[in-house]
Amino acid sequence: AVRKGLVLAFASVLGTADAKAAFLEKASKSLDFPADKAEILLRLAEVLYGAGSYEKAAGFFAEAASAAGAPPQAKAAALAGLASCRGKTGRTDEALKAYGSIIEQFPSSEQCPDALLQSSIILLNKKDGAAAENLLRKLAADFKDSPLRPYAIFYLGYIKFASGSRGDAEKLFLEVLKTEGVDPALESDTRLYLAWSFI
Repeated sequence: AVRKGLVLAFASVLGTADAKAAFLEKASKSLDFPADKAEILLRLAEVLYGAGSYEKAAGFFAEAASAAGAPPQAKAAALAGLASCRGKTGRTDEALKAYGSIIEQFPSSEQCPDALLQSSIILLNKKDGAAAENLLRKLAADFKDSPLRPYAIFYLGYIKFASGSRGDAEKLFLEVLKTEGVDPALESDTRLYLAWSFI
């Protein structure tokens, strides 16, 4: 654990993303403990992701997610990173698969609410409203304290709006607006769709 800590501390003071990535990649090959290696791989992938190297980051996220002995939280974080990389490069089916692994294998992880939301958005873009609705309902029901819950309610309202169920959509949009601390951009979109639902 000390060695892992030293590696992360040293990497944090290196100036460029390239320097950090090169150091972390070399360090990942020398660590003996699988859990430590997984966390170094995860940090390496995050550095590459931040630098916009999505394809390379995806490879290290995948390696971290499959590493033997990796802590569950690290695996969930690695899968979330992998899914985001795939989404950034337009490989939405692979993103859905990674998000699905989080939902199925790590349903109590902090990444699960976002996996549910991002999966539903991908499915909506694929015109699969029924599958998206199931995931959004799960997010709304199982994660009542999540800051992402209002987004789930909004998209449920959007699905009702798009299907012509304006009355149901109105109720859902009003629920979003009653939520304390809702994101201003989400509030603005919700008010717009609420106005349209009266037309």
